[in-house]
Amino acid sequence: QQPLVKMALYVGLMSGTSCDGIDAALIEIGDANTVQLRGFHCIDYTDEERSRLLQASAGDVSLQEGCRLNVWLGHKLAKAALTLLQQAQVEPTDITAIGSHGHTVCHLPSDMPYGSTMQLGESAVIAALTGCVVVNDFRPADIAQGGQGAPLIPYADHCLHATFPHSLILLNVGGIANITLLHDSTVLAFDTGPGNMLIDRATQARTSNAHSYDDNGDIAKSGKVDVELLDQLLQHPFYAAPAPKSAGREDFGQRYYESIEQQSKCTSHDLVTTLTALTAHSVALGVALALDSVRVSEQGSSESAPISELTISVAGGGVHNTYLLQTLTRLLETKLTVPSMHVCNYSELPGGCDPDAREAVGFALLARATLAQEPGNIIAATGARQPTVLGKVTYPPCKS
Repeated sequence: QQPLVKMALYVGLMSGTSCDGIDAALIEIGDANTVQLRGFHCIDYTDEERSRLLQASAGDVSLQEGCRLNVWLGHKLAKAALTLLQQAQVEPTDITAIGSHGHTVCHLPSDMPYGSTMQLGESAVIAALTGCVVVNDFRPADIAQGGQGAPLIPYADHCLHATFPHSLILLNVGGIANITLLHDSTVLAFDTGPGNMLIDRATQARTSNAHSYDDNGDIAKSGKVDVELLDQLLQHPFYAAPAPKSAGREDFGQRYYESIEQQSKCTSHDLVTTLTALTAHSVALGVALALDSVRVSEQGSSESAPISELTISVAGGGVHNTYLLQTLTRLLETKLTVPSMHVCNYSELPGGCDPDAREAVGFALLARATLAQEPGNIIAATGARQPTVLGKVTYPPCKS
């Protein structure tokens, strides 16, 4: 990789599958490849906005509504970027580029004969309103190479944490949960299954929308796990499937939740508890799968050291669910055979930052890679045939 540009400022924008809002991160890339988070800002979606995005993700909107949503979200993303810059006292003219993931409304990477994906958030609107160069639509280039188009944050994970002194797993618990494993020169990453997505939906349904999410895991903490239902849910073929693999609302969204409701005999709190356990168990299965993959590859290699010490760093909205993290930590301690394991918040990790900002920071770094014409996909993570430059570049209006 080429050296990072000296003292350059980038903005990253992310709207995740939880549909809770937009994360905006301002990073400074300095000499010696240093990356510093200069600012972070979140804009929450209103209930109406969230409903529109969820309907689009479920395929329940017209083409005209999808067209309107694309432009509306461009305005919302631009507002998030401008508010961030105002708070950081940075002029838009000082920004090298904005990397915008947008919002995924459809992700079908394994469709035959052609995989596909769609993210909303019109880049021309963002460029016009901010006056900045915008890089967006990162996923299709990887899918065009036969990849999953996800996860893409492993590129940033490798940039930021490749020199970590021992084996590291970076876990992100958003709507979907995913992990990146860094071990010696190995980079392995994939989605593990639902993160907050099903927990949030059960919380909303079982509280008559009085709560949009389980704050701190308090609802789950007051219930009991339906072991029979949990065992049934863990039979989903996604969990045992080998990497590379990615998931979305097509797999674990509203229709899947409705099927759970049909077979569930749980009380209100017990269903939230059971789905919280599902996230914890599926993440633990994913971690075990990643470690097993490394061990298998090491059997024929004399260059890679066995995993004797492991740090698992947690980011994303799920980091605020204490009950989920406690459940997950207990499972990992029980199921893993690593001599030394430590679970920590992403902010505690050297080179880490606010755990809510991690993915936005990642897309800021991916924008830099695009402008430098460097590949932004890690083929061991996405399954693409070859590395490729990701994203499309939109320039702001010409100055008169």
